[in-house]
Amino acid sequence: MWGRRWVYTNVGNISPGINAYAQAHGYTFASELWCDGCAVAPTYDRFRGEIDANRPLGVDISGHATYGNHSVTGVGYETNGSYMIVHDNWGSTGENVYLQYGSGYSNIYMHPVVLGGSGSDTTPPDGDITSPSEGATITNRTVHLAGWASDSQSGFNHAHFTAYYNGSWRQVGSDFTSSPFGFDWDMCNDGVPDGSVTIGLDI
Repeated sequence: MWGRRWVYTNVGNISPGINAYAQAHGYTFASELWCDGCAVAPTYDRFRGEIDANRPLGVDISGHATYGNHSVTGVGYETNGSYMIVHDNWGSTGENVYLQYGSGYSNIYMHPVVLGGSGSDTTPPDGDITSPSEGATITNRTVHLAGWASDSQSGFNHAHFTAYYNGSWRQVGSDFTSSPFGFDWDMCNDGVPDGSVTIGLDI
C-alpha cells in the first residue's frame, strides 16, 4: 500500500534558499521576500517594476480558488484589469496564465531576484529596529526586540541585535538570516543593570 505525500517549501525559506544557493555556487544574484508585514510590500506596481526591468520573479499565492497554495513565476502583466501574467508549470493550462492582482486568493508573496553583475556589491544593506520604540521605558525583565533587514543587490547574509551597557557593546541573541525577525530578550539573565541601555542592529 502506498500513498502520495506533498512536499513544499515555506514561503519564508524560499528567498534565503535562493541566496544560499547563489553564495554556495559563486553567483552574485540574490533574492528577498516581499509580503504584507515585511519591510517591502508585494504591490502590483512593484511587480510591474520587476517585469519592466526584465526580471521575472517568483510569486506565491495561498488560498487561490484554482491553485490553492502554489508557486508560479511572474513573466508579464496586463494593466487593463491589473493582471499578472505567470507561468504555472501545469500541463493543463496555457503557457501564459492571467492572474488578477488582489482577487481570488487570500495572500500573495513575491521573491524578486536581483543580479549582482560583476559581483561588486555597491549597495549597502538596510534595516531598522521596530521594537522597542525609541525612548521606551521597560519595567519587565524581558523586552521584545524586533526589526528587519534587506539588501536589494546581493541580499543580506545575517543580522543581529546589539546592546550597550556596562561600558561596552555586546551581541544580543543569535543571528537572523531572514526578515522580519524578533525575539524576547531576558535582560536579567544577561546581567543588564538598571539604567539606560542602547539597542543597535548589525547587518
